[in-house]
Amino acid sequence: MQSKISAIRLGIENLARSRRFYTKGFGWSVHFENGERICYDMGGGLLLETWQQVAFEAELGRFAIERPGPSALAIAVGSRGAVEALGER
Repeated sequence: MQSKISAIRLGIENLARSRRFYTKGFGWSVHFENGERICYDMGGGLLLETWQQVAFEAELGRFAIERPGPSALAIAVGSRGAVEALGER
């Protein structure tokens, strides 16, 4: 069996703000949502899960994370114009 990443999870301070960012900015649809997390279908069987920070810490069993390690997400688009349009949204 080949291993593959199926979900990326992020702890978020403000779920409503991040929801606007991913749905309005990237145009991603919400796959699942409850009061503690929102999952976005990124295609190809990959989900982005944004968790309310406190709920994420509880899920991981790690509390009071003072400063999480650095991370970055990238999205590939087809052209420079698409990059500029995405940035404007």
